[in-house]
Amino acid sequence: VPTPEVELGNDLQMCEDETLTLTAEILNISDFPDPQALQYNWYKDGQDLNLHTQQIEVTEPGTYRVEVSYGGCAGADEIEVAYFANSKCIIPNVITPNEDGKNDALVLDFLNAKEGIDKIEIFNRWGHVVFEKENGYTDEWHGQSPDGKDLPNATYYYVIKLRNGETKTGWVYLIK
Repeated sequence: VPTPEVELGNDLQMCEDETLTLTAEILNISDFPDPQALQYNWYKDGQDLNLHTQQIEVTEPGTYRVEVSYGGCAGADEIEVAYFANSKCIIPNVITPNEDGKNDALVLDFLNAKEGIDKIEIFNRWGHVVFEKENGYTDEWHGQSPDGKDLPNATYYYVIKLRNGETKTGWVYLIK
């Protein structure tokens, strides 16, 4: 009797209000004369979820494990699901880079992971570029000028060009 070779894929990140679908892919599915006889058992952080399907939907972070059995032989895999650093997945409109671990930078990890940030530009009120980065951005701007000096408290404006061609614009207030 073959042992199921199970694959859940790479660890994932999600937003607070997001639902992800996890699928237990059986890499050696052709080894089973009756794939419908495969039995699935899902766990979250070691607790039995009492779910017995090939796919499940998850709405919160944790370590998810699936055990797949066939005729007494079992295979398993697990995946870690975590929130993005910016778990609400919104572009912040305030940053306070005071090194308290809260709102210290313009955190866009979710946007870069989901859409891909091609370029970000941040401008002061006179339209001068105070920060720019191409080919991905997560959390590099924390209120510094191009030469690395702290910028004053003010409203700054951003233009974010995504890899899908979409452009997002808005403002962020910097409070030191």
